[in-house]
Amino acid sequence: PEETIRFDTYNMINAPFGFMGQRFNPFIGIRLTGYSESIKIDPVTGRNEGSGTARGRVAIPVGINTSTKLSRTYSVYNKLLSINRLRHVIEPKLSLNSIQFVTQDPEKLNQFDGIDAIDTYQSIKLGLSNRLQTKRGKPGEEQTVNVVDIGSELTLFPGNAGLNRKRDDYMGWYLKVNPSDNVSFSTVGNEINLRRGGVDIFNTNITYMPSPRLSFSTGNRYIDGNSSTVFLSTQITPNEKWSVSISQQYAFKTDVTDKDSRSLYSGVNVTRLFHDWIA
Repeated sequence: PEETIRFDTYNMINAPFGFMGQRFNPFIGIRLTGYSESIKIDPVTGRNEGSGTARGRVAIPVGINTSTKLSRTYSVYNKLLSINRLRHVIEPKLSLNSIQFVTQDPEKLNQFDGIDAIDTYQSIKLGLSNRLQTKRGKPGEEQTVNVVDIGSELTLFPGNAGLNRKRDDYMGWYLKVNPSDNVSFSTVGNEINLRRGGVDIFNTNITYMPSPRLSFSTGNRYIDGNSSTVFLSTQITPNEKWSVSISQQYAFKTDVTDKDSRSLYSGVNVTRLFHDWIA
């Protein structure tokens, strides 16, 4: 379509509460979306003319999230890694999400982003995170720091209706390591496909901060069968008001058919913070 006007609003009501050390957060929402036109297929060419009738859609998501925390402190000290005792925090999580009521078939709507693809679905997420924490900083100014933060989440899409027929069950996982105040490593947003087997998404990031005003970062993002990119960036903060960042992204492969390497992005950003106005 040459031009489509879309209105979208999402409102949610939740009622968090605790019971015997367990946190619960049930919720229900309503999403109202309106389109100035919808899909209209030309019977001869089979192409979408994009001048179909105006449509409205109502979607009602419901669900519940629950989690709890267990912790224990150990008398462990290490000057090299700046460890002043360790606290082990375990957090199991469960999330149930569902949309059983949608008034429009997404195949009848012009598709621009994920909002237009909303359909009935249900998911079950089982997660477990582990954090090793310590105190770092000058005496009297110590702050809690995650030395190691590792977690995983099993996501299941039961049934074969709506969006579930297009989604594969997967295991997500992440790892964040801060061996010192100057160096950090993370791999976040990774997914292992449980239907096909193998890695769908894998990300890495390494950051080095020789001083609070200077940092260097590099990393990689891999999407199976689609792309593999690396990035380099640095940020300089000469004072509290000014900062300069320089970044570069390079792709070894950009999609399924195009395997040529190329530069995706080069940029320099200069930021100046002005005064706050408080009414």
